[in-house]
Amino acid sequence: AAEFCTFTGLSRDVLWIDPDAALHSELGLHAGPNWDVLEWASDDLINFLFKAFLLPGGIPDDPNMLRPVARSWLNYLLMCAGIGAPGTLREILRGYFGDYKAPECFRDDDVVKAGFITIGPGVGPTQLGPLKYTQWFADEKGYQRPVELATVRLKNMCEVLTKWDIYVSNPLAIDKRGATFLFDSDGS
Repeated sequence: AAEFCTFTGLSRDVLWIDPDAALHSELGLHAGPNWDVLEWASDDLINFLFKAFLLPGGIPDDPNMLRPVARSWLNYLLMCAGIGAPGTLREILRGYFGDYKAPECFRDDDVVKAGFITIGPGVGPTQLGPLKYTQWFADEKGYQRPVELATVRLKNMCEVLTKWDIYVSNPLAIDKRGATFLFDSDGS
């Protein structure tokens, strides 16, 4: 919780954590297509896939957790591809193409660093490793510019992936990540 609050600037006294995603499940929110790992897939194959795809968290220490964790990853990855998660692809595309109805994500002086990518100040100057260029929409204002939301997502993804063991305490809830609930001051 402390790491998340530092990253987001959110006060710890207003953050509630649900590590088992009980609220997510109780509300019936999407968690991918709810598929199981195929029975014919051997544990050796599942171990190989964990290694081949370099999945964060790695292979579970407890062999009994291999298939349940693999199931969570399967549903999460399918959900990211838009399978079993209505609206996902539309939102992904909105993040890349922009949205004239949504507010800007970045101020003129914001600089975003995510791995070898630096964007800013603002949304214009971009550096991908040694490649530098300026976005064509750099001077536009008043709406969510192309790749602006995608950049926010990239920044968040880099934060979580580089601190996986801090942010993900329950690998069985991976397919329930991303849900945010807002409560008013009396908890409703």
